[in-house]
Amino acid sequence: MRIATSQENLDVSPRTQMRSLVAGGGGACCLWTLWAVALALLAALGPAAPLRAATLPQAEQPAPGVTRQLYLLPVDSTTVRLQTHVANLSVVDAGDGAVSVYVDAAYTLNNAGREPATLPLSLFLGTGSAEPQDVSLMAGGQVLGLTPNESGYAAQIEIGADTRLTLQLRYRLLLDDAPLATVRYAPSILRRWPGGISLRVEVSLPNSIPREAWTTVTPDTWKYAASGADVTAVRWLYDAGVPQDAFLVQFVRPAIYAQVQAAETATAANGPAASFLALGDLYRSLSEADAATEPVRERFAAQAIAAYADGVARTSSAAGDDLARLHIGLAGIYRNRSVTASEGMEQYAAAMAEEAGLALALLPAEDSRRGELLQWRADGLHLALARAMTAGDWSRAGTLLDELMAMPPDIVDPAMLAQHRQALLVQQALQLLARGEREAAITLAGPEIVGDVAMPPPELQPLFARWQITMTAKAESVTINAVGLSSDARTQEARQALALAASRWQTVGVEAELPEAADGEIRLQMELPHGVDGAVLATHLPASADWALLAAVLAQAEPRVETRARLFWQDVRISRPFDLRSAGEQWNALAANLDRQAVTLAAEVEGDAETALRRQIQAVNYRNAADQWHNLARDSWLLYQFAGGPDDGARIDGSRVWYATVKSPPLVFSVQTQAVNTNLLTGFGVLMAVFVTGLSGLLWRLM
Repeated sequence: MRIATSQENLDVSPRTQMRSLVAGGGGACCLWTLWAVALALLAALGPAAPLRAATLPQAEQPAPGVTRQLYLLPVDSTTVRLQTHVANLSVVDAGDGAVSVYVDAAYTLNNAGREPATLPLSLFLGTGSAEPQDVSLMAGGQVLGLTPNESGYAAQIEIGADTRLTLQLRYRLLLDDAPLATVRYAPSILRRWPGGISLRVEVSLPNSIPREAWTTVTPDTWKYAASGADVTAVRWLYDAGVPQDAFLVQFVRPAIYAQVQAAETATAANGPAASFLALGDLYRSLSEADAATEPVRERFAAQAIAAYADGVARTSSAAGDDLARLHIGLAGIYRNRSVTASEGMEQYAAAMAEEAGLALALLPAEDSRRGELLQWRADGLHLALARAMTAGDWSRAGTLLDELMAMPPDIVDPAMLAQHRQALLVQQALQLLARGEREAAITLAGPEIVGDVAMPPPELQPLFARWQITMTAKAESVTINAVGLSSDARTQEARQALALAASRWQTVGVEAELPEAADGEIRLQMELPHGVDGAVLATHLPASADWALLAAVLAQAEPRVETRARLFWQDVRISRPFDLRSAGEQWNALAANLDRQAVTLAAEVEGDAETALRRQIQAVNYRNAADQWHNLARDSWLLYQFAGGPDDGARIDGSRVWYATVKSPPLVFSVQTQAVNTNLLTGFGVLMAVFVTGLSGLLWRLM
């Protein structure tokens, strides 16, 4: 990617190229010159960009805290090119809490044709919550009429033959009162214009939004622009290309940033507990802002926790209510992080329960905040209990159960806790018996326990925990990469079954590779040329439900490829309908059957203690197996993607990737692109060669 240094590096139209050749005189009309003319004409005959839809997209939904920009687009396919686009976005702080963005965008169009063009235009309204105001569009100093429509505005211009015309789009955005403001500009939609585009985008910010108040600036190719006394700017420059990612500058609103600075100053001077609380609340509001990305949330959440914790440490001798408010602040931020954090949910939940307990110890019995804090503490203890039981930490689980059972019955359900207690005993006995520690299991569950743990029949136990399948469809074949996650005890069984299926596929001319895989995994890589019946391959897999998803994928693997010739280009449409629900139905049916058997086993209360415990253990095992089938249906997925094309080779972009699960409704994966019509192009090249050779001979004789 090259960086543009000015707006002067513009493309030259084919007509201008022709004039330059003629101006060189008769002696310059040699064979090489004629070949250059032929190549220029050939380039002008075919489109240089992928096929574009004739209809405009619908206006996108608003996004909180994000500027909603306008983008100038052609309504229909056109030969008029957008050569340069310069967008200047100036953030203005009015000082009274209001923040505006003034947008001045220039679009330089070039009609290289021999005839004037009437060009219908659309001002497409992108994602955001700040609606554009005072919108105006000018051409040659004249204001153009704008008609509001469902996607933004409509306009129309006349542009003469072999003419460049600059349109000036201006409007104003008043940002909402979200704590984080996002100036976003996404010109990738301008690729609807044919040809390459030289692009410059600049965002100017006042001194009330210093560098320290910026949270995100993307893409990272930005540079500092020339800064005035009161303004700092960032700039992106691209020559003959538009990046896929949007340009984005996110910052803390000036009013919020000023409050943060004041609170920081107060806490640095060993201020009261209220100053630490105010600082923590400000950082917490920023961490919970709708526009915050995960790194931004992490950053402000850590600062909020530091402010609250610093307040607790420095004001431990403060009044009970002030200290309680700091603990409540910590419990609140931990509660939010336990829901939104990408990892560490259990640790945040445990910290929430601890801080809620510390706050409860400082509040009087009649305080109205106790009910919510008790619920927070119960939620945290429940999550910690689930983690302890999953990890097999039975001592920790027993302690947590005791703490929960000591809480008021209107906050926790005693019957549910009793079930947890029973399940804990069953899980402990199950683990002990599985390890062969019979004496310990007898001590825990009763003196009469004998025998082994009853497990579901092998055909009711899932072989896999998850399937991850990626399919890449090209014009000539389909590549399948599948990963099955299996329990360590049954991985070898799964690999042997897949190896047997792969050996059978060889008999129909399909090669499949089984690469080395980590413990608990099987891997499959295969390429299916079009014309191979995937349904036949599916019949070679084992008939059990474990392989249902892979069988469904193979049976529906081959896409439909349609081509339609158009001069030197041909439209290529690749599509594939997919329906994976049959696999999910099989898995969920097995899970439902196991759940019914588990309920029956748990309801059987007759018999001695040994039989009752064995039934309870068996019921837990059946429920676990049912959960494993449910998890298999929930966690398995198919990623389907189309690769290849006249411009991108084997590159895959987001518009050609689909995600499906066994719960997805029937889907049709489809992509349309263009490819060179090689037969017609070769014929034209031969004809041009004959023509040029004959013309050269004629000119030679005339000379």
